Amino acid sequence: LRHYMELAVPDKSGDADAMLTEVEFVLLLSTICAMSKEEMADFVFDAFDTHQTGFLDMDEFNEFAKYTSSSSDSSKYVQVAITQFKQSHSDMKQIDRKLFDVLNHSYPHLLWPVFRMQKNARQNSMPDGIEEWERITYRLQHR
Repeated sequence: LRHYMELAVPDKSGDADAMLTEVEFVLLLSTICAMSKEEMADFVFDAFDTHQTGFLDMDEFNEFAKYTSSSSDSSKYVQVAITQFKQSHSDMKQIDRKLFDVLNHSYPHLLWPVFRMQKNARQNSMPDGIEEWERITYRLQHR
C-alpha cells in the first residue's frame, strides 16, 4: 500500500510525473473506499508483491512486516504475530495469497493500519461518510 500511496507524494527531484494528478488521486481514494475487507487484503498483497509473482518472497514479506509494525498503534501485537508466524513457518521461502489470508485472519492486527486508513478516508471524503461508502460498497458487490 505504501508503494501506491508514495505515488501521491512528489519526489525530491520535482518531477511532475512522479505525482498523481487530482483525477488519479480521487480515483485511488474512491477505489480504496469502495473495497471490501477481502479486496483490501488483496490490494495489500499486490502492493507488496513487487516482483508480481503471485507470492511474497521473504524480502517482500519482511517489507510488509516492517511497514505494518512501524505504522500501527498496536505494533507490539504485530511484532509478536510476525515472530510467531515466522517461527511456525521457518522453512517457508514464499507466501501465497491463501497463506496470506490465513495469516491475516489469525492475526487481525496486521492489516489494522490499512483498515484504519480506509475508515478515515471513508469518514472524511463524503458528507455521510462511512454509511454512504457502506451503501456504495453493498451496491457494487450485489450487481
